[in-house]
Amino acid sequence: MAISVRQAINAKTLYGLTATSTTTATFTEVLTFVDLKLAGATVIARVRVVFICGDGYLYPSAGIEDLAAQALAGQADVVVDDSSIFEAGRAVLLLNAAGQDEWGMIDSIDSATNTLTLTEDLTYTYATDEKCMDVPNLNAGIPMYRGVPLNEGGLNWKGIAIQRRLDQDVTIEGYAVIF
Repeated sequence: MAISVRQAINAKTLYGLTATSTTTATFTEVLTFVDLKLAGATVIARVRVVFICGDGYLYPSAGIEDLAAQALAGQADVVVDDSSIFEAGRAVLLLNAAGQDEWGMIDSIDSATNTLTLTEDLTYTYATDEKCMDVPNLNAGIPMYRGVPLNEGGLNWKGIAIQRRLDQDVTIEGYAVIF
């Protein structure tokens, strides 16, 4: 994956987007909240993305954080490296190496311990350094089909991630205008 600044347009920055996702469970961050902060920006206002190889899903996201501790099945607490990208009432997608991914809704956040407490107990166990992705809601994945572009404006996204569908590798290209 490569992200490069293409040019500055007035108070906006245009980022070139390219990424590849090669396994069903893989969520590839295309543009992260950290990238935005480093560019002095706060949101993605416009995107144009096309999947040039394979079909998949595009996710507006505040980012993906590593788990700082094991999250056990049967309990609702998830400790991440940095809880600042998450918000109570939003959805998270937990990803493990076994492909046993699950959605959860954040009930509360303890920023002192970086602990997300979900509204329901976990079904699966997640190891330290596995992933927790912030998404606006449970239906946030935008279905994308090879060669059919998404060209949207008026956005308030804080990151972008992609996932492939079924057994097809996904490659994307496009741009994001950030403020």
